[in-house]
Amino acid sequence: APCAATVTFRGIGSFDPDGDIVSWTLDFGDCTSVSGTWSAPPTELTHDYAFATNTCGGGSVFVVTLTVSDAAGQSHSDTIRMVFIDLTPD
Repeated sequence: APCAATVTFRGIGSFDPDGDIVSWTLDFGDCTSVSGTWSAPPTELTHDYAFATNTCGGGSVFVVTLTVSDAAGQSHSDTIRMVFIDLTPD
């Protein structure tokens, strides 16, 4: 049976020395992403991963990237690698 998981992400620790972050993008590493303005940043986002349908990362390994951009057009990204391991007995 295909495996699935729901993961909650938080990016509220992002900041800019000038205090002028204007937008954000969160790439979930499975060919989907979400973005928005910084005027109302989400405190958390949930995303459903379905391992059987992943065609961009090779199974159960996902690289998640948060990118924030400021008013000057400069951006910075931070990534995490998530590995899902099936521990159910055969």
